Amino acid sequence: MKTQSAPVAVKLTPETKERLRIVAEQQDRSIHWLMKEAVNQFLDREESKAALRAAADESWRHYQETGAGMALEKANDWMDQIISGKKAKPLECR
Repeated sequence: MKTQSAPVAVKLTPETKERLRIVAEQQDRSIHWLMKEAVNQFLDREESKAALRAAADESWRHYQETGAGMALEKANDWMDQIISGKKAKPLECR
């Protein structure tokens, strides 16, 4: 199945367009490919940030309802264990 595309116009300054042309040439890619890649990376990044914000909001809501939480020091110690490659039990909120 072929994915359909829709053209979109983007106005760039001559300087930006020239920078884009140079990078495209250096990477042996088309300007079109670079622009699509940039848009996709931007969308991935923004969607990840939105998901993180939603998770933080949900966590805050849960804390407000239950009062369950943990000290930052405890969470940092747990993360240090994981980073150093040690097995760490899942944390429990109190």
